[in-house]
Amino acid sequence: MNDKKIISLLQHTELFKFLPEKVLADLAKKTTVVDVEENKPIFLQGEIGNGLYIISSGVVAIVSNDKMIAELKEYDFFGELALIDNAPRSAAAITKTPCTLLFIDKETFNHIAGDMPVIFRAALEVVIRYLRQQMESPIETK
Repeated sequence: MNDKKIISLLQHTELFKFLPEKVLADLAKKTTVVDVEENKPIFLQGEIGNGLYIISSGVVAIVSNDKMIAELKEYDFFGELALIDNAPRSAAAITKTPCTLLFIDKETFNHIAGDMPVIFRAALEVVIRYLRQQMESPIETK
């Protein structure tokens, strides 16, 4: 995947859509593209997080204590709590279809957030909104 495609994905992601293109271009160079097969864990509940993922294609289930709490698709992101603390992952992320993901490690995010504090504030706002939504309407797995 080339940098232009990565920049386009970042521009459509709630967390990064307001960033200037120059910042997105720098971020794109430090972003890793990850392909994951269907029904594979991206990370497990309890693991230490080291970054966040953005879905380029595919569907990912977020599962906590054997309950599906979210089903995510293109432009959605997950693993964002790892950007804020060093606590173990509060949920697992498992592919429901083959997926192409963008991975942004914590160090890269912190570097950009340090240069632009508005990014860190936006990340906190989005995390809080997602957490509230998930607590209000968890989806039961069968």
